[in-house]
Amino acid sequence: MSKYKHIDDFIKIPQLNNNDRLFHYTSAAGIKGITDGEFWITESHFLNDSTEFTIGTDICIEILEKHMRNPRRLLYAKDLLMEQMRKYYREEQEDTVSGSAEGSYVISFCTSGDSLLMWSEYSDFMGYCMEFEYGKLKETFQEHCGNDCTLFDGKVIYDHDEQTELLEDTIERLLLSDGEDYKTIHGWDDLDSAEEEDVKLFVDHISVICLLYNMFFKKECFAQEQEYRMVFLCVHKREHQVPENSIPVEYRIKDEVFIPFIRMKLGDISCLKSVCVGTKNTSDLAVKGLRHYFGSRNLEVHVRKSEIPLRY
Repeated sequence: MSKYKHIDDFIKIPQLNNNDRLFHYTSAAGIKGITDGEFWITESHFLNDSTEFTIGTDICIEILEKHMRNPRRLLYAKDLLMEQMRKYYREEQEDTVSGSAEGSYVISFCTSGDSLLMWSEYSDFMGYCMEFEYGKLKETFQEHCGNDCTLFDGKVIYDHDEQTELLEDTIERLLLSDGEDYKTIHGWDDLDSAEEEDVKLFVDHISVICLLYNMFFKKECFAQEQEYRMVFLCVHKREHQVPENSIPVEYRIKDEVFIPFIRMKLGDISCLKSVCVGTKNTSDLAVKGLRHYFGSRNLEVHVRKSEIPLRY
């Protein structure tokens, strides 16, 4: 794989280059829905990992504990940060006071196109793996986001030390550098003696950094997933008004639970390059049927079998 770039100069989440490949494990029904022109993308609070969008906050607490020596100021800073993060994520749900509603929606890809773990976890070895050209896929998503949906994408970071280094470095470069606009606190030691209002301002700033890194930090136990994700931040309603061309939230039922999701249009299906048939799907009809389907849609998509030699 080619060398990664980053989201920007400060948020050092790795991103793919345009010609790199992404892989999405799914079912036959999933392939049909996607090639019909849309992805169903689940709201972040309803993903399988119960710690989603919390790891960056936990690490930021650890960083504050590492650098601050004044117990009273430390407790104040930690309480402020936790309250600010709760406020962010609470506002992503329906706010009956302001009449606003927002959501973070996550679609997961993998950087491996024939992964034993992913076959097991997402398709019981019988599904399919879709290969996409990253640049074209992202471009077609961006074309359909509209003004009230913002796309962030990047490689998920699993290593705790790397997560800590990224978050700490960003805080220091953005908030503690003498060359930045933020002037009231110039180093970690200043937090112990700073006025409460100064600490509050500092914590407000680092909460935004946490918000961004939370989207791409996961626990190390998930590292074998090799996830690359796209996160859509959507405003569904603002002050009782539905923005023009906003993407509506919908609901599907899974195991007797209502799961919120959005439909994201896939305008250019040429970003789909190949499909791999699951390792236990030994029927010759699986490959034959898929090729027939793509041919009927005039889609030039290579179909192949998994190279993992499983019998049962």
